[in-house]
Amino acid sequence: MARALPSLAESPAGIDTLVRIAVFAVDPSERDLARRVIRSVCVERGIVAASIQGLYEAVAQGRIAGFSVPICHLRGPVYDAARAAFRAAKALQVGAFQFAISRVEMEDGCTRPAEYSACILAAALREGWTGPVFLRSDLAIREAVDAAFFNLELDGSPFIAPEPPSAQERQRACAERAADTAKFVRSLQPPGLEISVCGRLRGNRCSVEEVEAFLEACLRRASGAAMSTLSVPWSATSTDFEILRDIGAVCRARGVAGAGPAVEATLPEEKYREFPRNDAVEVHLAAALQQIVAEHPKLPEALRKASAARAWGTLKRELWELPPAALHAIGEALESKFLRTFSLLGVKGTRKLIEAHVKPVPVLTPLSAGL
Repeated sequence: MARALPSLAESPAGIDTLVRIAVFAVDPSERDLARRVIRSVCVERGIVAASIQGLYEAVAQGRIAGFSVPICHLRGPVYDAARAAFRAAKALQVGAFQFAISRVEMEDGCTRPAEYSACILAAALREGWTGPVFLRSDLAIREAVDAAFFNLELDGSPFIAPEPPSAQERQRACAERAADTAKFVRSLQPPGLEISVCGRLRGNRCSVEEVEAFLEACLRRASGAAMSTLSVPWSATSTDFEILRDIGAVCRARGVAGAGPAVEATLPEEKYREFPRNDAVEVHLAAALQQIVAEHPKLPEALRKASAARAWGTLKRELWELPPAALHAIGEALESKFLRTFSLLGVKGTRKLIEAHVKPVPVLTPLSAGL
């Protein structure tokens, strides 16, 4: 079997088989080998897991603007969903987009970083993608980096006592922990690669005051801009897009590219264009993408109910093994969503920007068979 795995990457059907081995093989060593093969074949064909840091540095310096990088959170049939994203990206010449997995998504989907990475990279291989692939996570740092996640989100808030009354007190410990963690992240960087680091504000207040408090504490702790971007608790119900522009200006004045919110499924799609207009550097897309899968008419009722209950992981195999017609229909719906979203967020044509500002560094870090 070990000798046969690399040959699977030579055909579309073989890649489909290879990624299923990487996800479902009972033997951990067989899963691990399939993941290694996917990663090494991708590097051979110019598909490289990369850091988006160079692009964000250009944004922080005011050299480029006018787009919001979509952070795509995929659950369920991750491989097929990622294929849809790559098809849309190729059609629109998009280079600035990321794939992400969070702690909650990992638990709901029973998907560790190495498995998610293999699915995304295999999808790139299957769709004939070339160039950088940006993987992002807020999971265990060493595990994520080993699985080629070179864009990390840091959250210091879960380790802190109840909320203090002032912005400075609320954000100080959170920012200091984020700065310390960023220093640790830098110690794990492969040679020639700088990991992109996003700091997450504490609490549910989205204001200039909170951002200033976080950044000032972070700068004091790190003696420099430890963060690449910030994740802010912006609420779509307020539709206060101008606050994102004000926060972005504060960030760039301190050497940070800007801030990005998470988009709720209830936000009308036409409102997406307001994010690049108001300098949101990135936008998290989770619920809106997952809703397309969970509510698709081709999804059997039992799977629809499980998806609505966030039981993605318990029925992972059933979701992957839907009839080809159902997977095709869901993939088409997702591709249409990606095409619209990429256009509204202003990332159409950003492949040239990625080529100009991101220099991929091929990394073949050993993966643990247990991941």
